[in-house]
Amino acid sequence: MARHSFFSRVVSLTFLFLLSASFAPAQESTREVVARLLPGTIVMPPNMQSCTLDQIQSYVPDVMAALSEWDVQVVEIAFPGFVPADTLAIASRTGETVRVTNWSDVYVFVLLTEQDAQSLISDLVALPHVVYAESNFIEALPAQCPLEPDDPLFDVQWGLRSFQGEGVPTVL
Repeated sequence: MARHSFFSRVVSLTFLFLLSASFAPAQESTREVVARLLPGTIVMPPNMQSCTLDQIQSYVPDVMAALSEWDVQVVEIAFPGFVPADTLAIASRTGETVRVTNWSDVYVFVLLTEQDAQSLISDLVALPHVVYAESNFIEALPAQCPLEPDDPLFDVQWGLRSFQGEGVPTVL
């Protein structure tokens, strides 16, 4: 049951992330960078979800050099409850085994100063062991966001009015 709940949250967060392209950033935390690294790029100390840069083990000197150069103070596991076994799931409609994103390799890097975040992102995305890197910020709906989509074929699309619940709009 816990796996299903976690998988549902990941799917929901991914969906919201995809929708966020048209949203305006609310309050950006320019001291934090979120990055997904290839497996084994850095190794956190056992039983720690957060640590300093000098506590990390890495066999990729380029990544460690970039983190050191831009004064990364703290490294955090972005999804501490995720385990690599959660990357396999059974599709409910077809019964086939599918592999979902491995969220255990996503980290939050907290920098000393705000102006260094974009420089760190530029350095990280140029490295082959980095899948992606971006600023860590929260998206917010603009005040003029319409409650109903302006798609003329919205009413004939399957399942878009089926979301119900506390704090969940009935229309996506």
